[in-house]
Amino acid sequence: ELCYLHKTELLLEADYGEMTTINKGVPGDTSFMGLARLEEDLQGIDAYYFLTMFGTNDVTRLRFDLDEITEVLRTIVTRARTDYGMFPVISTIPPQKKMVNGEWVQQFPGRTIDLNAAIIQMATANNVPYIDSYTAFFNSPDYTWIELLEPFKGNHPGALGHDIMAALFKEKIEAAPPK
Repeated sequence: ELCYLHKTELLLEADYGEMTTINKGVPGDTSFMGLARLEEDLQGIDAYYFLTMFGTNDVTRLRFDLDEITEVLRTIVTRARTDYGMFPVISTIPPQKKMVNGEWVQQFPGRTIDLNAAIIQMATANNVPYIDSYTAFFNSPDYTWIELLEPFKGNHPGALGHDIMAALFKEKIEAAPPK
């Protein structure tokens, strides 16, 4: 119930009626793993929107190839659109935090910034709507980016971060209602 997918569903139900989200996220998966299971995950699903966010686990790996990751993400959203008739919306990844000398600091900031720029560029070039979770976390008027991440590990959004992402996804979905 705390995930942005469910929260997006709740926000949209107020205007559009009952709906169901299907969360196919797998903790620890990289974008490559997501692509490998794409057909299995989407086969037989009758859905209009395809909301996706991959990359957090990619930036934490020793092997980080920005071009390969970007191509995998392009393939995922393109296949969702062309092979399954879904309307893809992709998200940049939020920052990650780690404890250093008793303080939270941003982990992998260079990789995260580079990947997010590549996600935005890929989405724009392929006419895929996107949300910029990373920037939204840093521009929140009410919370610090640290408060928007899960309290213990820091590689994923916390409840407040999921609220922000849900509101951003809601905006993109409302801008492109189902036909």
